[in-house]
Amino acid sequence: MSNLDPTPNAEACAAEPTTAPTIEALPGRLTDLAGLPIRRLLPRSARRLVGPWCFLDSYGPLTFSSGKAMDVAPHPHIGLQTVSWLLQGELLHKDSIGLEGRAGPAVLNLMTAGRGVAHSEETPLHGSGRLMGVQLWVALPEASRQVAPSFEQRGALPRVELQGGRATLIMGRLAGAVSPARSFSPIVGAEVSGEPGRRLVLPLEAGFEHAVVLLEGGCTLEGQPLALHTLYYLGCGRGVSPSTERDRLLNEFASDLPTYWQSTRLDAPTMQGALEYLRTQQPRVLYVMLGETDEWAHERRYDQYLDAAWRSDRFLRRLWDTAQSLPAYRSKTALLVATDHGRGATPRDWTDHGKEVPAAERLWMAVLGPRTPALGVREGITATQSQFAATIAALLGADFRAAVPRAAPPLLDSSR
Repeated sequence: MSNLDPTPNAEACAAEPTTAPTIEALPGRLTDLAGLPIRRLLPRSARRLVGPWCFLDSYGPLTFSSGKAMDVAPHPHIGLQTVSWLLQGELLHKDSIGLEGRAGPAVLNLMTAGRGVAHSEETPLHGSGRLMGVQLWVALPEASRQVAPSFEQRGALPRVELQGGRATLIMGRLAGAVSPARSFSPIVGAEVSGEPGRRLVLPLEAGFEHAVVLLEGGCTLEGQPLALHTLYYLGCGRGVSPSTERDRLLNEFASDLPTYWQSTRLDAPTMQGALEYLRTQQPRVLYVMLGETDEWAHERRYDQYLDAAWRSDRFLRRLWDTAQSLPAYRSKTALLVATDHGRGATPRDWTDHGKEVPAAERLWMAVLGPRTPALGVREGITATQSQFAATIAALLGADFRAAVPRAAPPLLDSSR
């Protein structure tokens, strides 16, 4: 990394994420970057990171009639990505690998430093005489810190229509849209604008850290007015609340159903809720757990057991058909199916499972997807439940064992 602040002050910075929703206000610190007044929003003493985002400066709006409002001399970076995003004006990028790109509003300049690169940024001559934007950095994960340096410019970024506004997706995923910009970690970065007088709803990932910076206009968050050029750290746990009338009715229906078992509900609302969530929120990974077959087996209700198994099979067909009907998933989605344990194999013990039940250690797993060959029932190979996590990671283009070396390998032929 490089820090061009001419008067840097050492700060002990906090890096631990806040696991619950919160609102922490971090006003920008005024400083100077090669003659350009900027506001340093991240890192700060109270907050060093927001997910993989490790740096954020905002500048402008300003006007000028001559010279260069921004004129940052060549300087090195390593182990990160620089994200340049303008709301007004123009910006010219040049780097040591011989690439350059002139960007304007809604055009992303993204440089991946990897093992090392130098670049400069300046306002070009004969521009509009205006400048306003942000500069962000993304810390690369350890496994990607030594990638070859590169530069890309993206002008046709996804536009996402939201309840009460819209967003331009700069990096990552939002509301089913995927940015074409290269990223190395689960991430989201977007320019969001709201419609005057309307409530803006953002579909957030509950497992992510989030932060928001107001650059223009005015708004409130949970009744709190937001100040300009202040980073508001929102913590984790801000998942998507029911966003459709169907969601609301499903939740009411599930709460009104009779309860047969202490820790397992009927599968029907789970199935319908999963299909609705897939259609409306379009997550990258969807986990669904069904429990009726196990509960009916314990009660020796073979008729109900078979009926629940039939409904589970029908749900898998509907889940697959729904995914194939959505452009975000069609021909690029895998379905993984497994049981969490086996059952006994005789009329006496088919209702039970555990170490003392013969054959209960046997289970089945299936993988269906566009990159998975149709090989039918595999025999003569050894596969274990411990391979499931690595298989999911492989289908997402990640190496699970790079993070957990002792983990089992992916299932054979699951993700060619």
